[in-house]
Amino acid sequence: MRHRVVFAVVAALLLSACAGPNHTQPNGEPIVITRQVEAHLQRYFAMLGAGRIGAFAVSEHGTIGFYAYCSTGQCRGQYSFINEALQHCEGYHQGHCLILAVNRELRRPYKLVGDEQAMLER
Repeated sequence: MRHRVVFAVVAALLLSACAGPNHTQPNGEPIVITRQVEAHLQRYFAMLGAGRIGAFAVSEHGTIGFYAYCSTGQCRGQYSFINEALQHCEGYHQGHCLILAVNRELRRPYKLVGDEQAMLER
């Protein structure tokens, strides 16, 4: 009986790890981005759908955003959209870049420049 309980606990832990992204509010200190970067983020979210995957990177100053995505929906496991988004974002030489979103999930909260009191949620 004890082995079955241990097996059930291990199986539950493994399944929870494979369950997919957590759709709760992202953690961490919000990054401040410009309205132009937010508009670019919204275009990125609009591009995703019908099985598309991708990543959105933003400069640490919130002034540059770049996204990379799979247009065919057949790219799983073949390409690192996170690396592509980061490399192209940093190619603008506006400081270090970080990932703001992967697929349709925000990885970090953000605020708009000038809207210090308004926390945007997805």
